[in-house]
Amino acid sequence: SRSPATHNAAFAETGLPHVYSVCELEKAGLEDISSTTSAVLRERLRAETFGGASVTIPHKQVIMPFLDELSDAAKQIGAVNTVIPSLSEDGRVILRGDNTDWLGVCAALEATLLNRKKNEKRRRALLVGSGGTARAAAYALTEGGRSRNRDYELYLYARDSSKAQLLADAFNGHCLSQLDSKEAKTLYESGGFDVIVSTIPGDAHFSLPDVALDASPAVLDVAYKPAETALLIQALERGCPVAQGATMLLEQGIAQFELWTGLKAPRDVMRAAVFKDVPVLL
Repeated sequence: SRSPATHNAAFAETGLPHVYSVCELEKAGLEDISSTTSAVLRERLRAETFGGASVTIPHKQVIMPFLDELSDAAKQIGAVNTVIPSLSEDGRVILRGDNTDWLGVCAALEATLLNRKKNEKRRRALLVGSGGTARAAAYALTEGGRSRNRDYELYLYARDSSKAQLLADAFNGHCLSQLDSKEAKTLYESGGFDVIVSTIPGDAHFSLPDVALDASPAVLDVAYKPAETALLIQALERGCPVAQGATMLLEQGIAQFELWTGLKAPRDVMRAAVFKDVPVLL
């Protein structure tokens, strides 16, 4: 993970005496709140030196019972990627769960949409995948994006169509059974999509039917390993503006830093840490 290097560089730049380190725990142990693993987590979350946490897959849902409160975004997404401690008036530590993944999606897309040659006439988005990151992206493209004037009519596709349908139902979207179905072809022929977001692992070598890119949509692949995914290569070859997974990683990390510290994040320093040895795709 690039998170330790990114946040430690930010702490050093802002003169904060904090250290960001990795804490690895088994998901199975956390699913039983009375287990030894759960006890270890509770101890670390309540320690006097605890200043906050990033939560990664597969812990974004199992962490929730250990927290005192959730942000509206975390509630609607149903997952937490950030834990922020604070003190109550009577001195108790309050652990708040939030989700900055959706902010990362929004910020990455906003920058990319500036490079799009076509206007957003249809305000349609295609989301590929049905896991936890897909839920954050769905929120970013609908309810969350609405506050930033970036909400879309949402279409979803996943190999597991039942999971895609559940996600579509949760965010008032539409489920596509296949990307080359009659319904999908009708969408392509009637203006296509303004935005396409893939949450499929980078090593899956996922790509789209070429016709899906005819409208030159802004394309975000949240996978950052490898940096050059099959989808991003395809989109670049078709002249589409693209956003890399590393950009989303940077933007959600910036939001985390500011939630933990109350300070403005040193963007340039964090960007350098995230993109170290990562090719920048234009």
